[in-house]
Amino acid sequence: MPKQLQGVIAGVLGLAGMTLCTVLFCVLMGLGVLRQAPASALALSALTLVTLPVLGMGMLAKPRPLSTAVASLLWPILFLLALPMYFPGQRGPALSTGMAALGSLGGEKGSMRGARLGTTLSQLFGPEWLAGHSPAPQATPKATPAAPTIEPPPRTAPIETLGQGESIHLPYEGQGRSLRIPVGLEHNAQDSERWMLFDTGATFTTLTREALETLGVGIPGNAPTARLHTANGIAQAPLVLIDKVWLGGFAVENVTIAVCDLCGNGDSVGLLGLNVSSQFTVTFDPGQAVLELTPQDGQRTLDMSYWVDISGLATVFPEGRVEVNITADNESQVPISELEVGIQCADEHFSAFLEDLPALGQAKSRVTLPSGSDCDPYQITLDGGQW
Repeated sequence: MPKQLQGVIAGVLGLAGMTLCTVLFCVLMGLGVLRQAPASALALSALTLVTLPVLGMGMLAKPRPLSTAVASLLWPILFLLALPMYFPGQRGPALSTGMAALGSLGGEKGSMRGARLGTTLSQLFGPEWLAGHSPAPQATPKATPAAPTIEPPPRTAPIETLGQGESIHLPYEGQGRSLRIPVGLEHNAQDSERWMLFDTGATFTTLTREALETLGVGIPGNAPTARLHTANGIAQAPLVLIDKVWLGGFAVENVTIAVCDLCGNGDSVGLLGLNVSSQFTVTFDPGQAVLELTPQDGQRTLDMSYWVDISGLATVFPEGRVEVNITADNESQVPISELEVGIQCADEHFSAFLEDLPALGQAKSRVTLPSGSDCDPYQITLDGGQW
């Protein structure tokens, strides 16, 4: 074969191989992100697993440029085909997560585009023929052959302005930890009505990247993260804020969402956690398959805990007077109307209140404690708050 033709073929195969190697790199990155691996070690190990086998396979035959180009095609194909044997069902979510992480280098929009592209590419792979276990048989639904279309919830006042004792009856499907309810999601004037699992064991409400994309919500590279206990172990999930979560005619505003692709399935887009359900008194009626929800004046501490940074400096004066200077930084895009900050000094607990904390802003307060208070050591905590 003429050397010029070999060079052309090697170039074409090499370009295709680089594309597949990039996809494999993103899959490996996504698997590590879902398992909260350290970023530097994760990037280095993913790069090693992609490049070293290709270079090694390329050394087995001549001419080297052509054999390396062929190896750059074969290695990612073989790896991606075999991956479901060890991580069944995670190839798609890993690719979407990895490409979102790579796209976050370009900011929020880059993260959204990366996640969307990863979802599209994962669909091109087709079924996991080499999965480590047989797919669960598809049960034939009896009462509901398919998830019904959810009517948009009526737009009424937020729960803070509802009358005393008002409640709503919300239909549900399933039982136990598989109880599904219709939920309305709203952000930046975009609406989406979806099914979610009502999970009293989940601290945060979770949504898949796909569900957030329909609302135009991106995931910044510097988003705060929380540890989630999933079916596949502990995962580090990025957090975002959305404007409203609607349950029937009741709205919970400014809800913290944990991004979790593994928490959704074909029937639901995520879990409805305590940061939403704790705003209601919930009564189950299994006979009618409905939930009775009565709003209560709940604190929003769970939603705020990852968006507020609180620090305090205690000063003890010679006469025994103790002053504590409290500083609160709001790292969210939503103003905070009130914060309750706890000051724990030995066996005594004091409270300080900060008001009108602007978005991405700061508020300070000085608290004078009773003379002789033992504040060595002391602890500052977030005890309550309202957006």
